[in-house]
Amino acid sequence: MKLHEAIATVLSDRTSWLTASEIAKEVRDRGLYTKRDGTPVTSSQIQARIQKYPGLFRVNSAVSPATYGVTGQRSVIPRPAAVEPRLQHSGGGKDRGVSRGMTRGRRGQSDEKYVLDLVSDVLAAPYSWQHTFPDLVGDPGVRGDRRPLPVDAFFPSLNLIVEYREKQHFQQVAIMDRRMTISGVPRSVQRRKYDEARQKWAERSGIRVLEIRFDELVHDRSGRLLRHRDEDRAVVALKVKQLPL
Repeated sequence: MKLHEAIATVLSDRTSWLTASEIAKEVRDRGLYTKRDGTPVTSSQIQARIQKYPGLFRVNSAVSPATYGVTGQRSVIPRPAAVEPRLQHSGGGKDRGVSRGMTRGRRGQSDEKYVLDLVSDVLAAPYSWQHTFPDLVGDPGVRGDRRPLPVDAFFPSLNLIVEYREKQHFQQVAIMDRRMTISGVPRSVQRRKYDEARQKWAERSGIRVLEIRFDELVHDRSGRLLRHRDEDRAVVALKVKQLPL
């Protein structure tokens, strides 16, 4: 078994994402891979090998140390249950609100993160990004395990979930939706199913939900936000004002 295959085996057997050190330990403990010189695999080798296979692995740089998972789950990145949620504050400026160490990777500059920081700025409250709840899970995988189904943001002090709805939540995007999912349906169908599951779960749990659509903010023809901060913030402020008590 090659090293990347051993890493994928370890991650596929787990319901939470792992750090490079945790992956290296499991690979060693399970005897999945042995270096030619007989020395044990290290966390730095795990990281280097994962970087060579971006189509196979996902990286969550929003926590420190970074955690890793395999592709196939929702594009948002679940946080391991053992890790205490890291609350983030908006700094009030464009693309601010990402605490030290949080700017690594493209996701830290995503439209989703921009919108969540606007909400945080309006509410003057911190949030847990890609927050997971123990009983909010997706469909069973091939091994029968059910992975956490994260929400975009959870504001614990306000008992509020915030979801940013990008273009693919309303229109099919061929490059994103052509692959089948573990649910046995196309990604576009699974996305709608999971959106509804989050909403129903929040209602049962007594948690308010604020949804912000891409087309409510200033955007281009592809659906990407143009980030006109003042105009976007005004829209967010109005939606926050309309939240039920």
